[in-house]
Amino acid sequence: MSREPQQWDVDFTNAESWATVMADSYDVRSTLTRSSLAGCSIKARQMGEVQVTSVRLAGQNISPLENRFKEVGGEDDYLYFKIVQSGAFDLISGKDQQSFGPGSALFVNPDSNFTEIYREPTELLLLRLPKKALRERGGHDAVQQYLAPDIQCPDVRAVNEFVQYVERQAGAVSPYLSDQLSRHCLDMIDTLLTRPGSGANRPRIATAFHAKQTIIRLLGEQRLSVERIAAETGVSVNQLNRLMKADGLSPMRFVWQMRLERASRLLSSPEQGKVSIKEVAYRCGFSSEAHFSRAFRSRYGMTAQQFLRRSSRVSD
Repeated sequence: MSREPQQWDVDFTNAESWATVMADSYDVRSTLTRSSLAGCSIKARQMGEVQVTSVRLAGQNISPLENRFKEVGGEDDYLYFKIVQSGAFDLISGKDQQSFGPGSALFVNPDSNFTEIYREPTELLLLRLPKKALRERGGHDAVQQYLAPDIQCPDVRAVNEFVQYVERQAGAVSPYLSDQLSRHCLDMIDTLLTRPGSGANRPRIATAFHAKQTIIRLLGEQRLSVERIAAETGVSVNQLNRLMKADGLSPMRFVWQMRLERASRLLSSPEQGKVSIKEVAYRCGFSSEAHFSRAFRSRYGMTAQQFLRRSSRVSD
């Protein structure tokens, strides 16, 4: 099934409504082990590709729905990344049982069989991670049931802190920055799923994604070249060309495409204030305003000045 991103901030007192939300929006069954739902709440926000949820719960067992429908690569094909902010719970998977307390982090595959037991009041930060986005980064196959990174590892602590920072920005920042934070969040979480030092053995799709991220990072360089992109990506020029060709683009065509998309965002974003065409051209890596103007008109069918005026009227 395809669902609209859920965004809410609700304290629950009705067991039926809580169970419905758990089933319909999180694909889990909630079995209450006490009569009261006092203190149970959900605050959910969509940030780019990632749904960020802060949830408080107690006195219940959580398990995945049986026969959960999913379309591979679709909206319902995902992993959960959980951080325990307070309280604790036990996770039972097969013959394994593990307890998670404050600061703990774990990935959970909702397609596996498990039970989470919440005896005491517990607050979780829950990220819904599309497997499609993780697949692009190379880490989607790492979690068959659940995976608990070592919280004593500095990298894990750094990722946890960044994820919690992102959660505090949910609903407060602009849609553009929200999308960027989501991308960075996925990039950092992926480092916990992929083995370090895999180098040339990384899947082609993950290396292609890394090349595209490198290009986006270097867009402002006017003399950006295929050689520079290949060196930063850690592949040869021929490998880079083959990787990009598989997606129907040459490296430099992707560069120009991303530069023009960045320019259109700068020109249309009210957060940028009064921005000049010349400034946009140089910030996006064009060597001259004239070159930028020709490329922009060819792509969008109007001059950058016309685009800027139209965007200003819309924002007014």
